[in-house]
Amino acid sequence: MSTVAGERLRLHYERIQKEWTVLPPTCEIMEDSLSGSDGNAQINGLNADGLPRFQVREDFPPEGLSPTEQARWVEVVSAHEITHALDLILARRGPDPMWHRRLYWEWGGFLPVFGTWQDVEAEAAGQAALSSFWMWSPAESFADAGRKALTGAGERTVICVEKPQDEMRAWFRTLAAAPSIEEPEVEPPKEDDMAKWISSDLSVATDELGNGRVMVGITGLTAGVPALGISQRIGLVGTEPTFPNHTFSVAEDATYGVLNFRGDSVKKGTSWWRVGAIQ
Repeated sequence: MSTVAGERLRLHYERIQKEWTVLPPTCEIMEDSLSGSDGNAQINGLNADGLPRFQVREDFPPEGLSPTEQARWVEVVSAHEITHALDLILARRGPDPMWHRRLYWEWGGFLPVFGTWQDVEAEAAGQAALSSFWMWSPAESFADAGRKALTGAGERTVICVEKPQDEMRAWFRTLAAAPSIEEPEVEPPKEDDMAKWISSDLSVATDELGNGRVMVGITGLTAGVPALGISQRIGLVGTEPTFPNHTFSVAEDATYGVLNFRGDSVKKGTSWWRVGAIQ
């Protein structure tokens, strides 16, 4: 197997990292996926060292395009996937794992039109078609906005930022440095002050792309009080594991949550998870 296609993405990662300094200085390039497989490129989470893991299809960019067109397509697709990496890296920083998603939602002016990003994420998770999920997903909206900021390429999602590219690029540059937000001085909650709930082991069916979704009832938390959802895959089959993008979104009344994941190495099988919530 080869990483020729993936190494083209690495060149863009190294260039963008100089602008988005919160990203690790390097990334992991996985072996190229087979010709004709789904998607031009994808991010497969972060590895054990916290580096983004990218995989590109071996026949991307396609033949029949001019060298200039091929280079442009690689640039645009790379920018989208690298913004997904920024999303994952920022989610690890600070006590609130989705602080940047809230800032993005406010900056984009989405709240009055679409409601909270959590509301939209739940709606996206309920879409039957994967293409519809992508069109509504806040994570895909964020990645497309970063792509537009870096390359000027128009967004493809329903929820898109209507701002000039220069303004968008400046906003992302600030977000991706964000030293004032990176390590806020917040006293961690005491164990006795937290209300916690943890699920039993969940078996979730995966589709042909390794995606899955399940709704879980929550007990023992205070209704109407916001709660932070956490999720962890605990069961694995397959010879080459990947780390799926996953979220566990807790409803506003804290009585149920929705686990969503995509890109698991388990395809058309069963993936095992454990989820929890903290107030």
